[in-house]
Amino acid sequence: LIMVIEVVRIFKVEDLEFDLDSNLDIALTIGNFDGLHVGHKELIFRLIDVAKEKDLVPCVMTFEPHPAEILAGIKENFYISSLEEKISNLEKIGVKRIYLFNFNLDFARVSAEEFLIKYLRKLSLKYLLVGEGFLFGSGRQGNIERLKIFAVENGFIADEYKTIKNKLIYNVNDINNDESADKKISSRILRDELKKGNLEEFKLLKGENYKFFGEVIHGDGRGKKIGFPTINVNYDKKKILPRLGVYGVKVLIEDKIYFGIMNVGLRPSFSLEKKHSVEVNVFDLNEDIYGKIVEIELVFFVRDEIKFDSVDFLVEQINKDINFVKRKFDIDLMS
Repeated sequence: LIMVIEVVRIFKVEDLEFDLDSNLDIALTIGNFDGLHVGHKELIFRLIDVAKEKDLVPCVMTFEPHPAEILAGIKENFYISSLEEKISNLEKIGVKRIYLFNFNLDFARVSAEEFLIKYLRKLSLKYLLVGEGFLFGSGRQGNIERLKIFAVENGFIADEYKTIKNKLIYNVNDINNDESADKKISSRILRDELKKGNLEEFKLLKGENYKFFGEVIHGDGRGKKIGFPTINVNYDKKKILPRLGVYGVKVLIEDKIYFGIMNVGLRPSFSLEKKHSVEVNVFDLNEDIYGKIVEIELVFFVRDEIKFDSVDFLVEQINKDINFVKRKFDIDLMS
């Protein structure tokens, strides 16, 4: 079996021809898997279990860019995971091969029948597992019933998996609401929770805190002038931004974890530009890290972004915020 993840990029149907000659029979699931939330993981863990039972290679078919980029024109402030993060996360949980389809308008026009015949039939497919209510093809014409018929005709098994954790999570948070059992964890809900600043709910649904990477760049030095030096982070603009405001964060710099306080927003006290910025006051950081890549992990929301009438009021509030964050992180307030 394949021991490290293999990414097969599919730009045209001919890119799948090699698989016909492969002696590696596969177990497959299909989806965007943005954010790889607990529902996704439950589905893929089930796929991996079946793959082990049947001596198959566990594989994922996914799409880049996300269909929303092509069909809805969404170009920024959307993705929970970058492509690199998605591949890394899929590898960590045990996926051995990714079929990465280039999603464009031509592919969006592929009918359900064409997808089955031109694409799925090209794979050495023995087991297919899809999520509850799975639809595919132009106009979302294909469904699980059609998949199961096609599977019988082509010598593989197709199953629909209904995740259990959806109901467990929603029942814990909303135990008196009968509708909670019918809710389904989705990447859209994760995005909504981030935009609301609901980091606890996000962590519950994803299984971990929201993280993003970025290069440390030079800012205007205003934080340093008022006694609170910050690092300015040039983040991937396609990644979703959380609710604008102040957060308690962890910052990973060259394998060392620091605590800090982050402002994400428009800096209304200093600028009229409608340009988002990410600035972090990293506690106990005493080195120059310009040009380095840092990972920022959002741990808790502190407050909304506020426009202050004077620098003095701003400094007073920043001191309050830092003390609050340090107490939450159980850090010595004198440090």
